Amino acid sequence: MQLVLPVRRYLTNRHITVPEDWLSACINWVLSEYSQNNVPFIQEQVYQEWLHADLTELGTCCLPPQTQDQPSTTITGYFPLQMNLVRDISEPAYAQLLKVEDADTENMTVSATQNHMTQTAREKADRMLMLELTDGTTVVEGMEYRPAPNLSVDLSPGTKVLVYGTIKVRRGILFLTQQNITVLGGKVMDLLEKNDQRNTLIAALNTQDTDPREQPRRYNYNNTQPGTRSSSTTTGTVGARSQSSSAASVSYGLVVKREILIIRIINPYESLQHKGLSSYDSTAHHH
Repeated sequence: MQLVLPVRRYLTNRHITVPEDWLSACINWVLSEYSQNNVPFIQEQVYQEWLHADLTELGTCCLPPQTQDQPSTTITGYFPLQMNLVRDISEPAYAQLLKVEDADTENMTVSATQNHMTQTAREKADRMLMLELTDGTTVVEGMEYRPAPNLSVDLSPGTKVLVYGTIKVRRGILFLTQQNITVLGGKVMDLLEKNDQRNTLIAALNTQDTDPREQPRRYNYNNTQPGTRSSSTTTGTVGARSQSSSAASVSYGLVVKREILIIRIINPYESLQHKGLSSYDSTAHHH
C-alpha cells in the first residue's frame, strides 16, 4: 500500500512505532470511513487512532530492557508512553476520595501532613503525582520529581505522553519534571472506569495494610482483552472509538516541613540513601 510509507514516516517523526499490520488495518479503516486519499488527512487520522489505542494490545516497546529492575540508572531518548492511572501521593487517599465523592471536607484535618494550607495552595506547593506508565510491554511508574503543571489527576486513563531527554530512574520509577514530559492526549475506553480517580483511590485504600516489605506491584497485561479501536490488533478492522497501592505496594512516607515535601520510598529495609534517592532534597520540589 502506497500510503503506508508516508504514514509510517509521519509517526516516526513523532517517535511513534506501531506494528505493521495495525498500521495497514488503520489506514484501510480511515479510507473506508472518510473516503479520502489526502495524505496529510490520513496521517492525522491514524495518529488520532493511536492516541486512543491501548498500547498493551499493540504490544509496542520503546523502554530499554530491565528499566523497571535497575536500582539506579538513566535513560536517554524519546519514549511515547501510555498513562494507565495517576494519583496524588502527597495527600491521603481517604481525603481525596471524600472530595471526589463530593463529601464535605471543610472541617477535616489531614493529620498525615499536619498543615493547614488550602487545597489550592497544596496543589501549588507540595503536590506530587505518581503515574503508572507503559510502552505497551514494560510497566513503570513516573514520579513528579519537580512541579509539572502539564500533569493532573484529571488526565484520562490511557492518555499518551512523551517522555524525553535524560531521565533518572530508580527501581522502575522515572523522575519526571516539566522539562522531560509532554502530554499528547487521547484515552483508552476500557480504562476510563477501571482506573478513574474514585476506583484508583479505593484500590489504594484497600491495600493500605499491605506488608510494606512487598516488592512494587506490577501488572500483567498478557491476558488483556481486545479494546475498542479494533476487533483484532493484528488482522482486525480498526473501528471508531467505542461509546461503549498503598499505591503499588510501596510505603510512601510523606514529611512536610515548612512547605518542603520529602518523599521516602521505602523498599525492604532500605533507606533513601540505600536506594540512591538521597539527591531528593529541599531543592527538588521547588515552588
